[in-house]
Amino acid sequence: MIAIHSIFESISGEVGFISQGSWCTIVRLQGCNLRCRWCDTKESQSIEAKYILSIDDVVARCKNSKVLLTGGEPLIQKETLELIDYLIEKKHFVQVETNGSISLPKGYLSDCGWVVDYKGPSSGMMDRMPSFEEFIDNWIEHRVIVKLVVDNSEEDLEFVFQVLSKMHGLFQFAISPLDAKGEKILDIVNFIRERDEKLLDELIFSIQMHKVVGLL
Repeated sequence: MIAIHSIFESISGEVGFISQGSWCTIVRLQGCNLRCRWCDTKESQSIEAKYILSIDDVVARCKNSKVLLTGGEPLIQKETLELIDYLIEKKHFVQVETNGSISLPKGYLSDCGWVVDYKGPSSGMMDRMPSFEEFIDNWIEHRVIVKLVVDNSEEDLEFVFQVLSKMHGLFQFAISPLDAKGEKILDIVNFIRERDEKLLDELIFSIQMHKVVGLL
């Protein structure tokens, strides 16, 4: 059994292995181990779930070929890996959004795509992140986009530069400005360009398309 906040159809609103703008089934799992200052889904933080469903029930409700698992934090429930494997067995393409604080079990591999946060200063959760070395060790064998949420403060921008410098060449990176429409993306570009323009080659800039068009 697995704790679920909601299952619904919408567009994939951010950059990921499910292309931004793609219609998909979104499974929002209940419960999160972090409390980011700018979290926009606080209703999914508590472990008290709206629904407790079997893996079979969840998969039966996924009507699209593409399924996005988000939260909350999917990896706080051990059943999530079973759900991922069963969705893939049923020929769904699966993308998982995770906050970066929880490591996968050693030896676990799957064909899903992972969008993994690395929390910066504005989140208030930097102390819950693994070291750069631990993060790389956990995710290097997986299909990963590292997501960096940025509030455009000098502190956050410097953090982004440090992450890119340490993990250069290992992952693709998605920069997600806190302003949903991405109006300050140019500030981020200029900040990185002044320090090491080559790092821009590894970046995808991600606005929250679902919010722009008024979807969940």
